[in-house]
Amino acid sequence: MSTVTQSPPSPQNITRRTDCPSGALAFTTSVRTTCMTLSCLCLTMFMVRFRFLRMQAPARLSRLTGLPHRTFTVHRAPAAGTIRTETRCPSWKRDKRKMAAPRAAWKGYLKVGSVTCGVKIVGATSEASKIHFKILNRKDGLPVRSVYADEETGKLVDAADQVKGFEIEKDEFLQIEPDDIKALKLTSKHTLEVGEFVSIDDIDTRYLEKPYYLIPADGAAIEAYGVIRDAMKNKGVAARSCVVLYQRGREVLIQPYGKGMVMTELRNHNEMVSESTVFDGLAKQKYDPDLLEIAGMLIDKKVTTFDPSKFEDTYEDALIAMIDAKCKGKKLPKPAPRPQENVINLAEVLKKSLKQEGLARSTKRASPKRKTA
Repeated sequence: MSTVTQSPPSPQNITRRTDCPSGALAFTTSVRTTCMTLSCLCLTMFMVRFRFLRMQAPARLSRLTGLPHRTFTVHRAPAAGTIRTETRCPSWKRDKRKMAAPRAAWKGYLKVGSVTCGVKIVGATSEASKIHFKILNRKDGLPVRSVYADEETGKLVDAADQVKGFEIEKDEFLQIEPDDIKALKLTSKHTLEVGEFVSIDDIDTRYLEKPYYLIPADGAAIEAYGVIRDAMKNKGVAARSCVVLYQRGREVLIQPYGKGMVMTELRNHNEMVSESTVFDGLAKQKYDPDLLEIAGMLIDKKVTTFDPSKFEDTYEDALIAMIDAKCKGKKLPKPAPRPQENVINLAEVLKKSLKQEGLARSTKRASPKRKTA
């Protein structure tokens, strides 16, 4: 048997065998280009369709994407004589997330006798979740701004030309320069010096106006801060002081609150209306003891703990419902009915309320049927 020996192919032969024909290469390139063109075209059509759905059919877009479909019209500043309007989802809903710690409104020292520690005043309230309106021009829907104008000439007054004034007599003013106010050297501008302590039970809540948190300014003040707080807590007292806050002197009350202290701004005595001017016209009334018993039972049924988390702003909720209805193009909510302003038979009303609360009464029936308009 003869053996046939074959020599290995040369590199040139291998290259020729693996190369594609020129026609096949051109066909592959053409298919690839066509696919890329179709992909770009499909993407463009999708974006156009998405934009159309967002502008013309927000409710349908909500079903497709799961996004809220409440929208409103935004007017932007005109460019080249045109007004541009856009439709967006509103951002007026309350933000339930935890708010960031506010910045300190005041920084200084708390002084009790010879004990001093650095403190900061931080706001305890915020209106960030409230609905705020802007004033718009009804004709073009653009916001308007407030300006100061001279009452006599009507010309606008620049900020550099504005100055505070105190009216001494009719149409006669004394100009007060900013440097005049800065020259007032008050101890309360940088120091909360405690003048006296009062029992917490003796505080008249009518004078409490606005709360702030009082916290240590730094780590070095924590020990003295804690001593003052715990001493007031053990004695059941609050400290009275004054501070210059927002360029105005304010009487304040400082009392322990949990791990820290709360500083409450107080109203001045001359700001309060005397109760005698309001309550003196209320004559002492005579009523059946049974009415007092029924009212007491109703009160006992509804006694609970003080829980501010259950507070509801019904006016704010009504604003939200109205804005939501206008965004959706629906009819506005109907106003709440007015409550009845007169009581025909107080005894019958109290007994009806008692029955609605599921309470039974074993005493004799209330007899009086006095009518009040």
